[in-house]
Amino acid sequence: MTAVEDELFLEINHLVNNPLTAIRNALYLAAHRSDDPELLGYLDLANQEITVISEALHHAWQERLAGKAANRFRVYKAVA
Repeated sequence: MTAVEDELFLEINHLVNNPLTAIRNALYLAAHRSDDPELLGYLDLANQEITVISEALHHAWQERLAGKAANRFRVYKAVA
């Protein structure tokens, strides 16, 4: 990936994570204002799914960084 691709990935990550944070905060507030077990179950499920999306984005970025480090090592080894 080039620097431009990295920037695009980070921008997409930012555009996805910001609304997810707002949704997670709204779910938190709703959960703390309700006694309804069924509603709390749905709110918890929604929060879990948000976590899945956030972790997938984080994992993708970590994989990208790991790939860059491996490529740098290969280039260094080839040059050395």
